[in-house]
Amino acid sequence: EGMGSQRIFSVCETQSGAIWWSSMTDIGRYNGSKVRNYQLDENTPYSLLGGRVIHLSTTDDNGILAFDNRGKVYRYSAIRDRFELMVNLSERMGNNIGLNDVHLVGNRLWLAMNNGVYLMQDTTMSCIVKGPYVNSIVPMGNQLIFCSREGVYDEKGHRRLPYNIESGY
Repeated sequence: EGMGSQRIFSVCETQSGAIWWSSMTDIGRYNGSKVRNYQLDENTPYSLLGGRVIHLSTTDDNGILAFDNRGKVYRYSAIRDRFELMVNLSERMGNNIGLNDVHLVGNRLWLAMNNGVYLMQDTTMSCIVKGPYVNSIVPMGNQLIFCSREGVYDEKGHRRLPYNIESGY
C-alpha cells in the first residue's frame, strides 16, 4: 500500500534501516511505519518518461543516489527531504546516453555506461575504459571493478577477465 508503482527496478537499505525502491516514475521509501514517494522530475510530462528506468545506489557516506538510464543522476537531501539533480549527462555528453550504474566515493562519481566507464570529479569528466558496454560497478575492498560484455576492468582501465559479466558481488 502506498507504492507509486508495483514494477520495481531496484531496492536498497540505508544504515538507518529505511528501505528504498525505484520504479519508472518515482522513488519510494519505507521507514518502518509509513511509505513516502518522491518524484525526480516534477516538471517532466508523463508522456516523456516512456522507456525510462530508475535505479538506486548507496554512497560511501550512507547517502542515496537515484539515476535513470538516460543519464540523470540525483542525490537525496535529508535536510530538504527530496532528490536533487547532481548531473545531467545527456546535456554534457549528447543525447545517446545509456547509464547503467553509478558509484560515488567522496567527490568522485564513477559511471558505468553503454560506451565505457567514466569518472566525474567535481566538473571534470574523464574516460577510464572506452568502448565496451559496462553493466555494473562492484566495490571490492578499497577498489572498484567494472563488469562489461567484454570482461572485467579495474579502475586503471586494465581488463582483468575476458568474460561477459553482467554483475558481481
